[in-house]
Amino acid sequence: MGVTDEVASRWVTTVAVLLLALIAAVVSWANPRAIRGASPGSAVRFR
Repeated sequence: MGVTDEVASRWVTTVAVLLLALIAAVVSWANPRAIRGASPGSAVRFR
């Protein structure tokens, strides 16, 4: 059971990271004005 829990949590983490990256891409594509003029680092911190 411990092995399946570890695999499941790793899978959930991977999916969460992919979803966050997808959301960030969609937001930056739909809202270029909010990110224009900001460096990638500050855009990431800005959320």
